[in-house]
Amino acid sequence: MITGHVKILIQPNVLDVQGQAVKDSLKHMGFDTIESIRVGKLIEVVMRDGDEEIVKNKLNDMSEKLFANVVIEDFEIEIRK
Repeated sequence: MITGHVKILIQPNVLDVQGQAVKDSLKHMGFDTIESIRVGKLIEVVMRDGDEEIVKNKLNDMSEKLFANVVIEDFEIEIRK
């Protein structure tokens, strides 16, 4: 079995409203040295396939079709054994 992690973040040129809200809240809590925060999501997928390249290709397809909004989000895939 192979585990894949897909990390999804808003593209740098798109306003991250969630990240800004978290930053503002932390500032009110006294954490005033934070320059920026980006909020995203991590999706973990465990697959029976044994070939890393096939798993990576499938995760890429899943990400483009369902996990990420590729118009405003970027994603990275990491394979773990």
